[in-house]
Amino acid sequence: MAIPGVVGTAIGECDGSPCIKVFVVKKTTDIMNKIPSKLDGFPVAVEETGTIRRLEEKRTRSPQHGE
Repeated sequence: MAIPGVVGTAIGECDGSPCIKVFVVKKTTDIMNKIPSKLDGFPVAVEETGTIRRLEEKRTRSPQHGE
C-alpha cells in the first residue's frame, strides 16, 4: 500500500477467517481513514507495529589465540 505510515501487509487470520493485515507505524485517525475496511472482499485488520527495521547481520568473531 502506498499510504504513508504503512510499513507492511500480510495475509492473516481474523476470527478464524482469512483477512488482510496492514501494519502501520502508528494508528492515527488520519491513517485509519485511508485504509479500507475490506479489500477484494476480505476484511482488513490494522496493527500498530512501530517502525520495522532489518536486523543487522550477525557477525561471528574469529577465535583468538589460545581459545
